[in-house]
Amino acid sequence: MKTHTDEHTGREIHVLTDLQCGCIVDYFRLPRRLPDHRIIAFTAATGSSASLNADGTIASLPYSLLSSFKMQAEDWQPVLVDLDSGATETLDLRFDLALKLRESDGRLWVVNGDEIQRIDLPDGDLQTVTTLPPDCPGRPVDITCDGRTLLLARHEDDQPKVPPPDFCDADWFWNLIERPRSGILYAFDIETQVATTLQQTDGTKPIHVDSSPVDPTLIRYCWDGSAVYDQRIWAARTDGSRPPWKIRPQAHGELVAHEFWWPGDELIAYKFQDRRNDPTGIARHDPCDPSRSVDECGDCHARSASDDQQVRRRASCGLRQVHPQVHRADRL
Repeated sequence: MKTHTDEHTGREIHVLTDLQCGCIVDYFRLPRRLPDHRIIAFTAATGSSASLNADGTIASLPYSLLSSFKMQAEDWQPVLVDLDSGATETLDLRFDLALKLRESDGRLWVVNGDEIQRIDLPDGDLQTVTTLPPDCPGRPVDITCDGRTLLLARHEDDQPKVPPPDFCDADWFWNLIERPRSGILYAFDIETQVATTLQQTDGTKPIHVDSSPVDPTLIRYCWDGSAVYDQRIWAARTDGSRPPWKIRPQAHGELVAHEFWWPGDELIAYKFQDRRNDPTGIARHDPCDPSRSVDECGDCHARSASDDQQVRRRASCGLRQVHPQVHRADRL
């Protein structure tokens, strides 16, 4: 394992991998750790559409990855990385889309054509779970932790199939935010082959669909709006027994984004900014009880996950303050 000292911070940097095309992990909100404590990462495969630097390292990501935050097999090859030693094991796997890694036992669900398959990492074989019917109403975007329910999405979207010219280009950004689009989110029962409509949207679409790591009936997702003017995070029950509900209902000018399951899997975490007075932080929220609101203690909002008692935490994050906010995942 190579090490070097960062000239700007003085910190010692450990280079965990030494692959020809570099190595990256998937988007931060997605599970990646196996029971043997290795993580699943990805390297550019032969003929990858990833853009490479002159030294062969990954310079930019293909648009398919930027738009879905799910690794595409035609671009990437899975690699298991030992974080302590930097030892790597490249897996001989090919699939269209990685749906979900269940960290508790290393089971990975993938899409191959019209088949949903699973493999128990690191040494298992691909097994077909089901074949999607010809009239399947959407494309698979996730699967529940018990492997029974697929989450399907259907999008109508005028988004250009090229990366943005500049993330600081305001005109490009607002044209993107205000483009025509709509979407439908479904829960598809693998055993009965029945699809349940969870939510239909107009002017936005459901994205970042993440099923609960421990509750097979609970999912979290978001709308792809501006986040500061539109409600960002939502939750739903896969059986349709409850209409979708808002996670951390937003007032005008508040930004709630970058949602993920907090370690322990009972909390939903998110980045919070109040653009009216601009405190910034990390928040955690209970998605299932609409009667419960977050207690406010100055800039710190928090509620205990285990006993619902108020807590207060603050941690430094660069030049800003991180303010965790806590709510249980089986309530709002």
